[in-house]
Amino acid sequence: AGDEDGARVPQALCCAALELVEICFASCGALVDKDIAASTLQALTQALLADLNSTAAPPDPSPEAGAVRLAGVKALWAAMLTPSACLPSTFAQALLVLRLASNDTCHQLRATSTLALAASATLLQPRAPTLFLPAQVEAPAAGAEKDEQAREQAQALSEARRGRDVAEQ
Repeated sequence: AGDEDGARVPQALCCAALELVEICFASCGALVDKDIAASTLQALTQALLADLNSTAAPPDPSPEAGAVRLAGVKALWAAMLTPSACLPSTFAQALLVLRLASNDTCHQLRATSTLALAASATLLQPRAPTLFLPAQVEAPAAGAEKDEQAREQAQALSEARRGRDVAEQ
């Protein structure tokens, strides 16, 4: 991490700044102006994408660099989870960043980004049933008989296992 003059920003300072962004979005993300939230998400996405997708040199394997990337991914995830009326235009790029980070050498970064990807998939394509289910229709008698037979078979199997366990003791 550096500025226009080429001076290096200490990695501990980068981590602290990214952790503050994460805390801000996690604590009061719904209150953040949507333009500020979108621009923050875009800036985080671009910075992490440049770091993770660098072809000039392999990613820095030092623990400090992993900590900065981890703090960046956590801040990105918090920004992605901010309530919004519509998805920001950089959401797809943010998912790409998480996918790239899930292949990083840092174990914590891989775990966090994999969890974020799974949570994002669940939020984007929920699998829960609808809230308005039709009233349950009474099952025909044949179905009730099959249920009773299955219940009796399960009970007999359970008793047989208990008997076998007692015999083994």
